[in-house]
Amino acid sequence: MYKLLLLSVIAFCGVNSYILEGAERIVQGQVNNGIQYVISLQDKTQLQSYTRGHRCGGVLITQQHALTTAACTINTNNGVPINQANFRVFAGTILTMDNVNNVRDIASITIHPYYTRHIPFVNDIAVITLQAPFPATISPLPMPIVDVALSGCETSGFGAHNTTATASVQLMTLSGVSLIGFQQCNIMLQTMGGAPIIQVLPSMVCGVANGVGCTGDLGNPLVCNNNQVLTGLLTRSNNCTTLGVPEVYTRIHEYVPWVNQVIAPPNTTTPAPPTSTAMPPVTVTTPAPGAAFTSRLGTAVALIVLVIQCFSLLS
Repeated sequence: MYKLLLLSVIAFCGVNSYILEGAERIVQGQVNNGIQYVISLQDKTQLQSYTRGHRCGGVLITQQHALTTAACTINTNNGVPINQANFRVFAGTILTMDNVNNVRDIASITIHPYYTRHIPFVNDIAVITLQAPFPATISPLPMPIVDVALSGCETSGFGAHNTTATASVQLMTLSGVSLIGFQQCNIMLQTMGGAPIIQVLPSMVCGVANGVGCTGDLGNPLVCNNNQVLTGLLTRSNNCTTLGVPEVYTRIHEYVPWVNQVIAPPNTTTPAPPTSTAMPPVTVTTPAPGAAFTSRLGTAVALIVLVIQCFSLLS
């Protein structure tokens, strides 16, 4: 009863934050309780913390599949994929409200086969398949069908709304992200610094806002057109304090065919031969005409012999 009351107070107040060492944060972000497609990739060995072992962000694209960056699913020191059994996925807006409806274990993690951990850091995307789908009360954000003009962009994840060493347990959104071309982005990164060295390619998206992300915000979704178009995943962020420097996202539209192959692989099973419950055909043997004539002739001869024998006895 008391636990339920405490969680209700947290949900109602909406701005409570907790002192956390090394907290990952979206600087200048605002609390957002209106979206449900943002996920938190969580380390099960750290679930006792207020951030529930949050490692990276991501986005739910179906009830049973999520996208994040490939970098979030490998160990940074050796490049070996993380052990999926030690991680889980949370979908919701308050990390501490992790009940059976918004937490799922992971069935598989599929990293893009051509992901590179070094410059130019291409194909930084991975698909997380869950052991069971989320309920219908949690709404995913489908991938874009066509490449459309983009405006009104924002990015969301779990972090604080200021530069102090605090982290909110609630979902934070950084609005007003302006997109720039990849060539202009390269020039700005070279002259302004901030983000790690990266070669921005057409398969990426660059955004500038009055706020920045940090390491724990990698994988956060970039959505545009009034929260209707899934545009990117944060792949390279700033150092949490440098404003005005572009941040780089994996462009989702470039990877839709590959993601679809992962979440709905083609059916390669050989179909079984058709079965039938019909009665087996009945074979009717028709005697040849010659055989029938021979049979009738034999019968007539036998009858004549019998008649002759009868007359012999009478005489």
